[in-house]
Amino acid sequence: MTSSHEALPIVLIEAQKYDCVPIAYNSFESATDIIQDGHNGILVTPFNRREYVKALDSLIVNEERLAQLTKNGKEYIKKIDSRKVIQKWIELFNKL
Repeated sequence: MTSSHEALPIVLIEAQKYDCVPIAYNSFESATDIIQDGHNGILVTPFNRREYVKALDSLIVNEERLAQLTKNGKEYIKKIDSRKVIQKWIELFNKL
């Protein structure tokens, strides 16, 4: 993702759902809410094309790293499953 600004970039979440490792410019706050750099994706210095290409290339040549980031992305997706989020909202409302 090479956007300069995003509110909540669903495409980064969708990428992880379908076993893609997201690479994004770290140019908007919500990028770090979705991507833990080097854990479930890669954050790149905003608008640094060379760094972006290097990050992409690193996943192409290192299948082990790609597999690990893919696995970690799948774990992240489980945390934000709609059923879990709904349950947390219900618990919150019940406390009021």
